[in-house]
Amino acid sequence: MDSSADHEVRVHIDQHPYRSPTPTTGAALYTLGQVQPHHELFREVEGDREDTPVPNDGTPLHLQQDDHFHSAEARPDEVKVEFEDINAVETVDFRTSLATTLNAAWDEAVTLLGEPRKPTDRLQTPGGADLMPYLGLTLRELRERKIVHAFKFQIVGPTGGA
Repeated sequence: MDSSADHEVRVHIDQHPYRSPTPTTGAALYTLGQVQPHHELFREVEGDREDTPVPNDGTPLHLQQDDHFHSAEARPDEVKVEFEDINAVETVDFRTSLATTLNAAWDEAVTLLGEPRKPTDRLQTPGGADLMPYLGLTLRELRERKIVHAFKFQIVGPTGGA
């Protein structure tokens, strides 16, 4: 039985090789790669997709042999947003400008989820607060008006049934 958990793998951070246990955390990778203050770490992905930001926290991160990461200066006008499709039980996250409207961010999320946006879908906070009246506001306005405390959103729709 070959388990990918709890062993070491070689990873590359800013083109330097390191050994890291897997699973690990983003915070551990920031320390291992000596990522500079005010910089973010990104996991490189194949194909025509954006590299994935690695949160500098204790979130578990499963590594593969020879995963590549790179750091870049953080952009203060960009934030990470997370959308969870409750019915599809899928979550996507991506970076976008604080000037993006909630509606535009939702459109990007459904594109990444590969799920069409249905007229009956609604957007809410993880706590259940309805965000439909605020779709025209920018992410900056949502934060400044204290409508949201984090850029985490849930897409909810009819559950259907037999």
